[in-house]
Amino acid sequence: MIVKKLIIALLLIILLTFPTFGIQYHNVNATLENIPFMVENINLGNINILKHDDSIYIPINILPEKLNYKISIKDFIKVSYPKTYLDFNEASPLNGEEFAYGEIISIDKKNNTFRLEQHLDDSSPIIDYTIGTSEDCILVLKRNNRGMNIGFDDLKVGDCVGVVLTKEKLARGIILNK
Repeated sequence: MIVKKLIIALLLIILLTFPTFGIQYHNVNATLENIPFMVENINLGNINILKHDDSIYIPINILPEKLNYKISIKDFIKVSYPKTYLDFNEASPLNGEEFAYGEIISIDKKNNTFRLEQHLDDSSPIIDYTIGTSEDCILVLKRNNRGMNIGFDDLKVGDCVGVVLTKEKLARGIILNK
């Protein structure tokens, strides 16, 4: 019994004093700097970097964001391609804009107008009129994480689209999902 207590006490002493003998601490001299980030003479804003000796350390999420890439970290890092198409902002209800989603039931390609059969939910505005398009209307075809710009001529009856409507009830942006 006494031998067991002595062995346990000896093991505790060894375990508690071990880190003081085995680990050496080094003083690291590094500086944190805020520098301008430029790619091909285009200023993308400032980033914080860590300088140590002759090395520069940049957080892994900074570069993809600055270069318009998206990353997601799960079991590994996944990088997607940058947007190669012109996109538009979400609807702004504070500015009188609305978002509607539905199936195109008629199109007048000469006048760039169409009608929707809406897929309604609790917050959908009721659209029962012909929708015109603004001069700077952006049309985007999206599939998974990819997208491309299309023209009004690419729309057809039966397409399901999301439409951002201005307060003048003109389409500012149309998303076609395939």
